[in-house]
Amino acid sequence: MKRIVSYILLVFGLMMPIMAKAASASVSISCPESAILSSTVECQVSVNSDVLVNGVVANYSLKGASYGGFTPQSGFSQNYASESGFNVGNVAGKSGSFVIGVLKVKISSAATITLNNIDISDVDFNSYTLSSKSATIALASTNNKLASLSISSGTLSPAFNADIVSYSATVSESSINISASKGDSGQTITGTGTKTLKYGLNTFDIVVKSAAGTIKTYTISITRTDNRSSNNNLSSLSVDVGTINFNKSTTSYSLNVSSDVTSMKVNATLEDSKSTFASGYGPRTVKLNYGSNSVVIKVNAENGASKSYTIKVNREDNRSSNNNLSSLYLSSGAISFSKDLTEYSTTVPFNVTQLEVNAIAEDSKSKISISNPALIVGNNIVTVTVTSETGKSKVYTINVKRLDESEMPSENNNVSSIDILGHGIDFDPNTNEYEISIGDEYALVIEVLLEDPKAKYVIEGNENLKDGSVIKVTSTSESGSTKEYKINVNKDLKASTRGSANSLLVGIIGFVLGLVVMFITMMIVNKVKIGKNKSELDENNSKQVAKIDVEPIKLEPVSEAPVIQTPSLAVQVPTPVPTQGVETVQVVQQVQPTVVKTEVEPIVKAPVMQEADVKQPISQELNQIPENKTE
Repeated sequence: MKRIVSYILLVFGLMMPIMAKAASASVSISCPESAILSSTVECQVSVNSDVLVNGVVANYSLKGASYGGFTPQSGFSQNYASESGFNVGNVAGKSGSFVIGVLKVKISSAATITLNNIDISDVDFNSYTLSSKSATIALASTNNKLASLSISSGTLSPAFNADIVSYSATVSESSINISASKGDSGQTITGTGTKTLKYGLNTFDIVVKSAAGTIKTYTISITRTDNRSSNNNLSSLSVDVGTINFNKSTTSYSLNVSSDVTSMKVNATLEDSKSTFASGYGPRTVKLNYGSNSVVIKVNAENGASKSYTIKVNREDNRSSNNNLSSLYLSSGAISFSKDLTEYSTTVPFNVTQLEVNAIAEDSKSKISISNPALIVGNNIVTVTVTSETGKSKVYTINVKRLDESEMPSENNNVSSIDILGHGIDFDPNTNEYEISIGDEYALVIEVLLEDPKAKYVIEGNENLKDGSVIKVTSTSESGSTKEYKINVNKDLKASTRGSANSLLVGIIGFVLGLVVMFITMMIVNKVKIGKNKSELDENNSKQVAKIDVEPIKLEPVSEAPVIQTPSLAVQVPTPVPTQGVETVQVVQQVQPTVVKTEVEPIVKAPVMQEADVKQPISQELNQIPENKTE
């Protein structure tokens, strides 16, 4: 009995491993059905198990392919992987169906990928040995030739041949169907189906791609016959202003109209009823601009051929092109305006934040626009744009520098005095208007003295003086502020006589003054010479006596004769009355002082004579004094 129990236990023990290995667990490999030569493909290694798998080991056999790598997935890590096999594990274990890794292989021919010696282990350290698994990969076909190609109407030329890729056909239908069949089951075809045909040539491509990816393109050129009319001529063309000599073969015409013609009606008729006018280019009334205008009539034939007839209309332009300014003034800052000068620069004080620009156009038909922004400290630009009646513009630019608060310019434009040669006025800086009577003078000599050397002044109207003329003296401060004085001129003959007498008096006084200066100079020179001659005489007499005591002559030296100087005047010299055709110019010149100066040698003390031997007769006359000569 014991022997029977022992056999039962032995058989049961031997069956245990067999039952464990028969547990539900399998491995599979999945690869693409086909692949292109030399391409790399991926094969998935999958497990289906009802136990917790924590490790898979396998070898592989690669036929027609070479190893490219193995990458674990689904939480499995790689213990090792090589050209011969792989070993992956998952500590936690995994059951069900899942991918444990991807095997990459490079195809060299039709391939067979086989997994051998497959062993699975579970988390309880049980081992399961599985049978080999294989997958095949066919080499993809490179066949990209069609088996057939046809059209629903007409005949292909040449007849279809899989190696011929270009065909043509002529049809009259507006559409056609293109059919093609595969030369290999792995091919894909595009470009077939129903096609709409336009008149004339139509081109269609049929593209064949092989299983391996190689491409071949078949081209069919289908011509749709066109029996439509090509007539795109006009039968007539006319305008309601002026006349044109129409000819259907002449497509360009010219016409001049006066400036008061603002529009023109164009009439046109078609020669062929099947032709049409292009949209917007048929008979119509057109607006005429000044100068050149181009009016186009466009005709489209039934077959789409187009012809254009052009009428060039020149509308006389008598508008003004004057875009000049006649004046330009600023509320602060000074500029010297000229209509031909388009750029100016000026400076304004810190307290000026906005300029008032007063611009007047030379032509009343032109328009003015002013860009006058608020002024910042530093550089600013003000522009005045003048647009003529013709639309032509001119821009006057004013560069305005607004000074910093520390750079305030002088506001002093005060005049200290105004003097007129030969005429007296009782000038008062606070009186701005004066009356003066003159004779037949063409202009006056006017001297103006300003309080501030940085200020400037101008004199206007001081030429060709007549009764009622007004001379203006305008002073401008450094900051640009101005002050004006007027001198109203009354012209009469009596004033002329007085002016002549005054001029004669001034001449006589000058002549007399010259004579007085010359006389004083001669007296000083003679006095010096007499003193010098007397000294020489005393010296000669001392040599003729044995012992003579001579008292020294005490004369103070005269170093320099008086200097007589005429005053310096800054005057405006009147220009002589011009003759016809000769331009006159006023010249302001500085009259330099006239100085009369006599140099006088100093008179010094005569030497004291000592006792000397008398070598000449004492009876010589002491009064033999050399004759004086006046230099």
